[in-house]
Amino acid sequence: MKARMLREEQGFTLVEAMVALFVLMVGVMSLFTMQLTAINSNTTATGITWGTAWVTDQIEYLIKLPYDDNLLKDTTANPAPAPVASPDGHYSVSWTVNEDSPMENLKALTITVQYTDRATQKSMVMDYVKSSM
Repeated sequence: MKARMLREEQGFTLVEAMVALFVLMVGVMSLFTMQLTAINSNTTATGITWGTAWVTDQIEYLIKLPYDDNLLKDTTANPAPAPVASPDGHYSVSWTVNEDSPMENLKALTITVQYTDRATQKSMVMDYVKSSM
């Protein structure tokens, strides 16, 4: 009689429950890993976005200066201007100027922004050509 009752009982065995919990745990751990990867990618993207904004801001500032301004002197013969730090101190913007490059009456500006992303020094470089006109 008891053997018949055991066969008729329905439910999960302990092994089945443990396997189900293991599968659930693997799925949850995958979600945690995916979330950490997304957070790290967003942090990197934020650094790139702010760095690009600082470079373009500096380009716009240098564009507005007169062609013969002291900040636009040829840095191959003169020392480069001191780097400009962002208000939060995380970004440093510097630039070099090559006069009569790539042609006469043009100045090739190379603007570099440096920042630290998760203990790694990173930099972005943009080039711009300024005309004397």
